Amino acid sequence: WKENVNLESDVKATANRNLFAMTLFPVWCVLLWRYGVWNPPFVDSPGPGAAISLTAACIILLLLIRAALARILKPASMNVKIWKCGNDALFTYFTATALTSVTAAGTMAACGCSDNAIRMTIIYLGAAFWLIFLIRKMQIFKNSCSLFAAILYLCTLEILPMAAFVATAMFT
Repeated sequence: WKENVNLESDVKATANRNLFAMTLFPVWCVLLWRYGVWNPPFVDSPGPGAAISLTAACIILLLLIRAALARILKPASMNVKIWKCGNDALFTYFTATALTSVTAAGTMAACGCSDNAIRMTIIYLGAAFWLIFLIRKMQIFKNSCSLFAAILYLCTLEILPMAAFVATAMFT
């Protein structure tokens, strides 16, 4: 967890990471749409361009809700640097998720794998990186507050918004 704090202390490395994450974001949205990873009915009805834009808009909305909750729920006793590090770690893990997913999807498509196999691979990679992110964020927060408080923050800031995002794809 200390390397996450060191990364956040390095302004240039943080800026490069954020720029790389923003560069990968449209590619990742296309990947999600192309293989139907997140494809609720309200997104699929328009053409491909609108569907990809709606996918990106929904993800941005999720990130905005997450940012608003992070601002509202910041505990007074927690170190500001640790809080920022925990919340911004998402960009580090998103970059790894997107890059790995794009590489795996491209390799699998070149080898002739089915779209469903590629879709499931992207889902499993995303779930694995998200779990690693949650564990890392728990480690970061646990050092500034109690374990119970860290679990509550994870449930509010990460698990509930992601559950809403996944539920819209599963139950609509």
